[in-house]
Amino acid sequence: MVNAIVMSVVLLMMFALPVQSLAAETVKVRYLASVYADSKDGAFNVPHGVACTGKSVIVADTENDRLVLFALEQGVVTGGDEWKIPELTGPVRAQINSKGEVLVLDGRKLRIVKLSPEGSFKGYFDAVGLPPGPGVVPRNLKVDSSDNVYVLDIFGGRVLVLNAGGNFQKQIPFPEGYAFISDVAVDSRGVVYLLDSVKAMIYSAPKDAQTFTPFTKGLEEHVKFPTDMAVDGGGTIFVVDHNGGIIAMLGQNGAFLGHAAAFGWKGGQLRYPSQICVNDKGNLFIADRSNNRIQMFEVIK
Repeated sequence: MVNAIVMSVVLLMMFALPVQSLAAETVKVRYLASVYADSKDGAFNVPHGVACTGKSVIVADTENDRLVLFALEQGVVTGGDEWKIPELTGPVRAQINSKGEVLVLDGRKLRIVKLSPEGSFKGYFDAVGLPPGPGVVPRNLKVDSSDNVYVLDIFGGRVLVLNAGGNFQKQIPFPEGYAFISDVAVDSRGVVYLLDSVKAMIYSAPKDAQTFTPFTKGLEEHVKFPTDMAVDGGGTIFVVDHNGGIIAMLGQNGAFLGHAAAFGWKGGQLRYPSQICVNDKGNLFIADRSNNRIQMFEVIK
């Protein structure tokens, strides 16, 4: 059977989007490949999540109740090992820490599961030592370079900052007047970002800050309904427009830099995409949910 990993030069020539130059030729984004299945040609079914490092890619294959692990070497994706864990159903978001451990948000149980680098269940990642208050309902999470975990708690209306062991460090309440917060991100400087899907805007809290303030004005002219974001090592923010099927790029100052991708089904096009990740090698992956695949792009600076 045809290998599920589409990496051929022919496909790239057929479907590659024109490279888009952004902000005075400082950023370029180029489509590379699509992944549709595991190493045994087991097709993805509505994958909501993807996480990546410079060496690996994890796919949260939501409707198949599984994760799929790929190796990444010199920009080439290989393998595709299935991880089926009884304690994990409907994975929707994933993160990989510096030890190779995987944190996965279970979309049905609304709990975070912790797995070893080999895919074995290590327990539930629950917050320890929270101050008195409401319970926790996580909607998203991010891991920083020190393995601190930023949990988007929609029930408590806050971002919880936990260390690698789940111990409470601090909390930052959602800003006044927010509409619907869908994602959290953190950059290399420790700045925490919040994405409001309904208002199409981003809030930020510098390192050690206790509150969020507006980072951008409304981005309605650039995105329809943004739901996920990632920040690369240089501070570029990549925002996924769920309804528009595009990626919007923002600079460290919040300025709009341009778009990548387009709505559709061909390579380099997206249909109701979900999670996005970017690694330190300049590889960008997107869970192209309604096209039942993961797409890989290259960020050039």
